[in-house]
Amino acid sequence: MKNTLTFIALLLSFTLFAQQETTDEPDYKYHVQGTHSFSLGIGFPNLVNSGFTVADNLGLYESDGGASPVFTIKHEYGLTPEIGVGVHLGFFTAKTPKRLAQQITQYTNQLGEIIPEELCQILGSLCTSETITEEGGYDRYTVFTPGLRFAYHQRVMEQLDTYAHAVIGYNLISKKRDGSTGADLTDFLNVIPPFAYFTGAGARYYFSPQFAVYGEVGYGALTLVNVGATYRLQ
Repeated sequence: MKNTLTFIALLLSFTLFAQQETTDEPDYKYHVQGTHSFSLGIGFPNLVNSGFTVADNLGLYESDGGASPVFTIKHEYGLTPEIGVGVHLGFFTAKTPKRLAQQITQYTNQLGEIIPEELCQILGSLCTSETITEEGGYDRYTVFTPGLRFAYHQRVMEQLDTYAHAVIGYNLISKKRDGSTGADLTDFLNVIPPFAYFTGAGARYYFSPQFAVYGEVGYGALTLVNVGATYRLQ
């Protein structure tokens, strides 16, 4: 929640900074060759949460997991009057469900070394066993997604920059464990895939030659809907 509020505040500041006076020239409403566009956005729902739902139904966890929306920074260069290319950077955090505490029996030899139960049965009196309670834990994930973006713009609707687009990127995943045992995301059908992608349709509405808001709908590895604001350099 703190990350979400911080990002919304940044998005509002970005909007106030970017807004300029409007012009009567209609062409600025659409994609313009040779321009650079920079966008801040939020993607939702984060589909990582569907994996957590599967995990919660297994009955092995005492609390729900969750993932933040996917925050994005995007750049697009107007390569031609129809085509835009650029880069994409996504970011989100996730927390797995917390595992229930569980009892574990450990077997040790005369040297105090932990050995398999089968070997303990062979050693007989030379082996000792102890039942301990292992507290449950959870894993925190931070995910950065650098990638490439391609867009094809067509004037389908009046005064709207409409486009089809595709994004392909790679998820850089870091993990931190809290507790003695965690709930690795691989337990949940590997819900954070190594590659991220999104393809769909979008539209921008320009309030001025520099400032626009946009919305995108489609299908991706992480999100289905993206919204945000764009600042364009002529």
